[in-house]
Amino acid sequence: MTSRGFAMRKTAQRTHADRLIYLATAHQAMQAIAVSVRIGLFEKLGHRACDGATLASMLAINHATLGRFMNALCCVGLVQCRNDCYALTPFARRYLHPDSPSYLGALFVHQASLVNVWSNLKAVLTKGTMQKPSHQRSASYSQQLMLYLQAHDCLGKVKAERIMKRIDIRRYRMMLDLGGGLGTYAVACARAHKQLIAIVADLPDVVVHARRYIRNNQVSDRVKAVARHCLDDPLPKKPYDFILVSNVLHLYRDDDCMRLILKATRALVRGGTLVIHDYLFGCGDQAAVGLFDLMMLVGTPEGRCYHKQEVSAWMRAAGIGRIRTASVMAGTSMVWGIKV
Repeated sequence: MTSRGFAMRKTAQRTHADRLIYLATAHQAMQAIAVSVRIGLFEKLGHRACDGATLASMLAINHATLGRFMNALCCVGLVQCRNDCYALTPFARRYLHPDSPSYLGALFVHQASLVNVWSNLKAVLTKGTMQKPSHQRSASYSQQLMLYLQAHDCLGKVKAERIMKRIDIRRYRMMLDLGGGLGTYAVACARAHKQLIAIVADLPDVVVHARRYIRNNQVSDRVKAVARHCLDDPLPKKPYDFILVSNVLHLYRDDDCMRLILKATRALVRGGTLVIHDYLFGCGDQAAVGLFDLMMLVGTPEGRCYHKQEVSAWMRAAGIGRIRTASVMAGTSMVWGIKV
């Protein structure tokens, strides 16, 4: 081997080691950001610099430990410090200040809340099924649900824009957002197309939050939330020409997924569009899909991620044609087609 070849091999080895070390320590940054969100650090800093003593007082934390904590945030590029005065970097201001339309802070808080769930992975692999939730987690269901909905809303606002770049929303008049959570996608579509009417269907305890979200976004005249179990309950009868099933299939077994797709297709008018948006093998960031599939293993009784070819086959069997697939972002992809 030449000296150049040996150097390239050593560089590759270092790159692989760096990657593994990054994976081993990524939870540290996640926890630091989640705590920052919880204590309101990004909100307090806002758009102005603040000295350490004042910031420690506002956050009700120890001044000395704040210095070490802020130094870590400086090192990861979220805070800048000059003469003991701290300010958010433009990057942090865009994604971690709660007033930003690109806010992602809730995602970190949600992920931090799942640490104990992930600790069950070895037991799940041994027994072949998820562990029963702890009493503490069961007792805090309402709080966990809100964290989940807020995290999906953060990502959904960005992903909705990506989906609408693929789907010309101006073609549609009646949308069903099946399993729509807070209504993030329906609200985004309604804002983009002033003639669109949308219905968000989800479980009763979710719909309570969805109605508030829809009101706060001032689209109550065109977006409604109704309580439905997407598998067992009949869908609201409307002439839907656009149905979105987002982040739902990964909760169910394959036969239930087929049932759900058939149910959605039957609710569509001929020529209407069905969009499946989910974490899918065979498209998009496969590392994110693989890890999300493990999350379904440790956190749900039957959930899993499916291959895009499986989803396409279910759609064809239900009567959907002209099927296409595209990556969206952060591990999710979309499969969509027209009812023939």
